[in-house]
Amino acid sequence: MAQYIKHYWKDTSGEWIPINKENLERRYPEAEYPGLDVEVWMSQETLINGKIFYVDVCLSIVPDSTPVADITETFYINGVNVQRKVVQVIDESGFNSVKTPYDQINPLTIEADRLYRDSQRFSGDEQLQKQVESVEKRTQADDKRSEAQVAFLAL
Repeated sequence: MAQYIKHYWKDTSGEWIPINKENLERRYPEAEYPGLDVEVWMSQETLINGKIFYVDVCLSIVPDSTPVADITETFYINGVNVQRKVVQVIDESGFNSVKTPYDQINPLTIEADRLYRDSQRFSGDEQLQKQVESVEKRTQADDKRSEAQVAFLAL
């Protein structure tokens, strides 16, 4: 059996990171969650006081022996106190609603790239057909990315 969490990163001092910043050293919260297995890494955007900020958030599996609970922190961002759930316990169904389409993105993208490279060996209708197939695979990958993002934001 396993447990599933949605979580933010931590900086090297051990503080939760509420927004992405350039050149900020960060780490997964492995020390706090022994056995942490990060499976999904996505960015989430939020509008704070008229400005858009992004934060990288992960979905991870942790062993049953690792204690987990929701954690909410308050951060001062762009002149506003903002509460963020930096750790959220989620169920397997919610985890899989993101993980399943997320895992399909890379193979579809690789296949799209392969088809495009293959198209360069052809000309005329054959080349066009391969390029169309490449675009279709890339569109499928984009659709899976959107599906994963929508499910991620719904958690």
